Amino acid sequence: MSQKIPRLAIEKCENLQDVRNHIDALDEQIIPLLCERIQYITQAAQFKDSVADTRRFGRIEAILARAKAYARILDADEDYIEAVYRFLIDESIRQEKAQWLALNPQSDDWDTSQLSPR
Repeated sequence: MSQKIPRLAIEKCENLQDVRNHIDALDEQIIPLLCERIQYITQAAQFKDSVADTRRFGRIEAILARAKAYARILDADEDYIEAVYRFLIDESIRQEKAQWLALNPQSDDWDTSQLSPR
């Protein structure tokens, strides 16, 4: 891991609106990061030789292992983090495949089933 992850300091909420306000504030941080992440992922398409290269199981497992390690350090639910990351990875692969196909319109890989991450 590139840096030491600080322990989470969660404030005690007094009511449901307080909880919602904290969640909204977190979403304001998470969404821009997700947008930045997908922009890097779609850039990766230009470096792949085929649409099949957009799904590499070794890379997927490495990402999941790293995410679960972060969760472990934070004493968080590893299954929750894995489930979120599996969805994030599947959607990322779908978008990267679409980008690869857009960049390679003459490819024999123009199979719409390739847009499905599964």
